[in-house]
Amino acid sequence: MLLLLPLLLGCGRTIAKKPLVQGGSHLRPEAQAVWARPIEISYHFGEEITVTSETISLLGVHVSGDRAQAAGSVNVLGQSTRGLSANSRYAIGTAVDEQDADGFYIVYVEEERAGLLRRVSRSKVRGYLLSLESHGEVSEERADLNRFGHPPADD
Repeated sequence: MLLLLPLLLGCGRTIAKKPLVQGGSHLRPEAQAVWARPIEISYHFGEEITVTSETISLLGVHVSGDRAQAAGSVNVLGQSTRGLSANSRYAIGTAVDEQDADGFYIVYVEEERAGLLRRVSRSKVRGYLLSLESHGEVSEERADLNRFGHPPADD
């Protein structure tokens, strides 16, 4: 029994719960958001060009012409690339790459496919090469006007 006595005699402790903040807050915080001033850019149209592509395949196997199925992705305005054939996308991508442009504005597309066993696919696309020009960040005043709906208040 004497052996258990030290275990039964423990230290007592008291917990006091005090609020650290008294009263309500009068702050009206803005909802959390990250605001970054965007960079303004503009497109510059180059001269009008016409680009073409032709592919010949036999029983679905490429025989000659452009390897249009390997066409990459290009920034295109004027028409969605969804409706364009692989030959049109290839012709546009090649022109943009060769001229070191940033995109292409499509004005006119002519596509032709003929044959079953020996298939010939031709595309002719007319449009403008596009180049991007950066004008720097939007001014702080314009960003605040967009953010708050009014010019910033003077301190």
